[in-house]
Amino acid sequence: MALVKTLADLRAALLRRVRVENSTDLTPDVLNDVVNDALYEGRDIITGKWLEYYTVSVPQAVTAGTDTYALPTDFYKLRGVWILTDTLRYRRLMPIDLDALHEYTGTTTADKAYRYLLIARNLQLAPVPASNETLKIWYVPIQAELTNDSDSVTFDVPAELKLILAIGWRDILEGQDLDPSPAVAKVDYYTKLLRTAADGKDAAQPFYLDPHGPFVDDDFDEVW
Repeated sequence: MALVKTLADLRAALLRRVRVENSTDLTPDVLNDVVNDALYEGRDIITGKWLEYYTVSVPQAVTAGTDTYALPTDFYKLRGVWILTDTLRYRRLMPIDLDALHEYTGTTTADKAYRYLLIARNLQLAPVPASNETLKIWYVPIQAELTNDSDSVTFDVPAELKLILAIGWRDILEGQDLDPSPAVAKVDYYTKLLRTAADGKDAAQPFYLDPHGPFVDDDFDEVW
């Protein structure tokens, strides 16, 4: 069951963790900064352990003659760019480096073999599209900042919540010139737990080396 915690909940949990509920130094504003910093760092860790943990997709309409499109306002990390083909199936586009971008100047792609480049928070296609196209952009959104006491964040597994609290605990200890090693050990422990939790998210399926999963035909449920 998902755990929903408000900013007020996370502040109170941190104060209990460091056992200084009545501290005059740890004001609500200070703790809000600690919580948000911990959420940002935690998202980096969780994304590193399992890239698809937060991944979402959005459609992107492409207009003939326009090669540059703004990424979503909450964009953080790109996971993939797909283009809709004439057979109504999506195909993955490949990236290109700026050093090679000039090679696509003035060319056309009758087979929709565009390349893309991330530049200045925009997605640039190469060459310039000669026709309207439909893209699907897969990306990891940035962690939204919690500003009001009622703002909430959802944790899918307990280890995720405990990691955030451990990071905040560590930062508080460091800020008060106290030994952060107990909290650092907890951060390492819950980071390792997250890998196991991520692997078990899809408990219905075993792990496959092939990203397509098992081959399925009409006679057997799956073929290895």
